[in-house]
Amino acid sequence: MISYRNNMDFEEFEGYKKILNEKHIRIQEIYELLEKYEENIGELSYIANLDDSEILIKVQGKYDVKVFLKDDDIIIERIIEAGHIDDSQDSFENGKSIPLAHADRIIEQLYDLIRDYIDDGVVKEHITKAQKILKLKQDSEVDGIKPIPFGDRFVITDYTDERKILYKIKQSFLNSSYIVTNLETKREAFSLRYEKSKIDNFRIEKQPFEVTEISRDKESVKTLLKGKIKEKELKISADYSDNHYLIELDEIVIGAVDCLDSQLKREYRLEINDLKHEEIVIAVAIISDYISLVEKKGV
Repeated sequence: MISYRNNMDFEEFEGYKKILNEKHIRIQEIYELLEKYEENIGELSYIANLDDSEILIKVQGKYDVKVFLKDDDIIIERIIEAGHIDDSQDSFENGKSIPLAHADRIIEQLYDLIRDYIDDGVVKEHITKAQKILKLKQDSEVDGIKPIPFGDRFVITDYTDERKILYKIKQSFLNSSYIVTNLETKREAFSLRYEKSKIDNFRIEKQPFEVTEISRDKESVKTLLKGKIKEKELKISADYSDNHYLIELDEIVIGAVDCLDSQLKREYRLEINDLKHEEIVIAVAIISDYISLVEKKGV
């Protein structure tokens, strides 16, 4: 296994990663590795210089990613495209923009991929991309002192066509649950139980007998929630603003959730990277909204 210099592998940093190049792999070798994932990460360019060759990745949005060697390290760094305004400096106050969050997610995956490759040359943590993008938004707010016992909470639409409603989500205060209905099949897709939310536990129930327990991880700086799906580790990590969530199953990204209005938190962008786990991404969006509502109201 790789040993990192003073444990300083910059894993918790966002937008910048440093990996100790113990096996002294060349930048050309990294480029050949990344070529296999070009469709998922963005257009690759190999910029050859005598002493400081580098890889430039044009990701979607106004940020690019640069990979290069410096001393004994491999550096993965977010950079701003020419002609664009960098909003990363004020993201602590206003929350990350979607392009900024997307670039940082690519960097997270590049970091895992290259570190995995350096370890033993066998890649297990492959880079994925969104297969479907949805929008979750509040259908009616529940802000009264005496909320109705069962009411509409959210709708989920196609991200590019909000007239196309795919799911309806009702909240049952009596049963401490959200019921997610697939409007195409007219059947319940799954339910999310939150009766144990005070001990940071949530349960996804999908017919006939699938149950996934998700609990808050109090030991990690970035990982918000953890669970198991058929012995595979489910991990949900949040950025420092708790507006953007990365969802991984055995270190493979299966989706992401972005809050579109960081102040009100009423709309969310859902990226589905693995269509088999669409309900997990939806559940994470609901949980993130529930957590922010509880923290906002001090419930």
